[in-house]
Amino acid sequence: MSTRPTLIGEMSDSDAVLWTVGRDPVLRSPIVAVMLLDEEPDWEMGLARVERLTAIEPKLRARAVAQPYGLGNPQWVDDGSFDLAHHVHQVGAPPPGTFRGVLDLAQLMGTTAFDPELPLWEAVQIGGLDDGRAALIIKIHHSVIDGIAGVGLLLHLFDSERHPAERGHRAPHGPSGAESGGTGPVPRPGAGERRRPGLSGRLPSLTRSAIGRAGAVAHLFETAAHAALSPVASFGTLETDALSLGRLLAPAPTPLSPILRGRGIGRHFDTIDLTVGAIHDVAQSLDCTMNDVFVAGVLSGLRRYHLLHGAKVERLRALVPISIRTATDAEGGNRFVPVRFVLDADISDPQMRIHHVQEVMGGWKHNPALELTDVVTGVLSRLPPAVTTLAFGSMLKGGDFVATDVPGAPFDTYLGGARVIGLYAFAPPSGAAVNVALVTSAGHECIGINLDTVAVADCDAMVECIRAGFEEVISCGGTDGQHTVQH
Repeated sequence: MSTRPTLIGEMSDSDAVLWTVGRDPVLRSPIVAVMLLDEEPDWEMGLARVERLTAIEPKLRARAVAQPYGLGNPQWVDDGSFDLAHHVHQVGAPPPGTFRGVLDLAQLMGTTAFDPELPLWEAVQIGGLDDGRAALIIKIHHSVIDGIAGVGLLLHLFDSERHPAERGHRAPHGPSGAESGGTGPVPRPGAGERRRPGLSGRLPSLTRSAIGRAGAVAHLFETAAHAALSPVASFGTLETDALSLGRLLAPAPTPLSPILRGRGIGRHFDTIDLTVGAIHDVAQSLDCTMNDVFVAGVLSGLRRYHLLHGAKVERLRALVPISIRTATDAEGGNRFVPVRFVLDADISDPQMRIHHVQEVMGGWKHNPALELTDVVTGVLSRLPPAVTTLAFGSMLKGGDFVATDVPGAPFDTYLGGARVIGLYAFAPPSGAAVNVALVTSAGHECIGINLDTVAVADCDAMVECIRAGFEEVISCGGTDGQHTVQH
């Protein structure tokens, strides 16, 4: 029996923009995560964990509802009739029972729009893969979470051992609550339950590149005050901040690549597994960050793809999400800035390429213009939806590739008794031709590749070029042999 709808809250400006621009199919923003498991998990135990997760994050039980006449951001509304059966499903392995079949299903899910009458997520457990393995596909709208928040949310599902002491989980029965391991009824959102620390509490820090809001705003206020006292001496600093914000938001409607043109809604998913510590070792030996090495690997792969097709490419435009999440921010939602970099794609030496990426990206990591984007998204979220979509698209559709690096759990994780042996994120291209996402966790360096099938004419060749590109940059760490592994 349904209950009266209750308001959970209004979308933040960033979340509202990501929801609004989905009216353009090219800018739709589902995040798809694929977990490869070493055996089939306990279905009932998994359901109980998911039920508990929807109580921890109320937006998983809520619909996105536009306010009348567009006055204000859309709202998250719990309609009181949430049913887990609409969101979580169990299927057998697609023929021939390989991981490729799982990816084919995941990419189909990634091209399908959400039902606006339901909460914006779904999950499919797939059993019967070769070698007794299984998989779990989770699809969620970007307006609900960003990548770092998504990993934090997933950790509420996991155990740190295969057979935890609290066995006896039973499947939830309907939307009104259920028993879960003897803990009593699952509380409804707003029933006073505090967020459990769970495994996510053991993650030291998910925001390696986080920028403190207070520090950035204080810097701007201090600069403005100093300008009032010493306008001539301070003009250069204010001008630099303004120019940085301008570069961050300037329209870039045309890709720099001569062949990665055209954009559509078709998607091709693929994966690359790196040997443990491969990127970390290169970063340590060259005194740079893992993200520098990762972006250079993607750049190397795209360079190879252009050479393969006889196309000369001098520069490519990269979109790299930089987290501005702090320890005081809410666990869900979006706290990142999509920063664009123009990178030299014609550098043949892989070590020089890594240092080039390091130099270009290093100038943005602590730029106060990043924090000013909250003001900009506030403006965008209050424009007519068509104008917001046009403005956002003009900033993103000229991107050639997106590269995103998300840290995972630093320890082995288990779901329903099955060990997670691979966690792959397929983030939306956001108007670019290619999105490559790295998730690092204990024993795993997993890369998910999301290709726009209109922009990329030869998807298999692109994947192999990216694989070779990572081999090339990883060789800078002074080790020999293959560093990528295929399932």
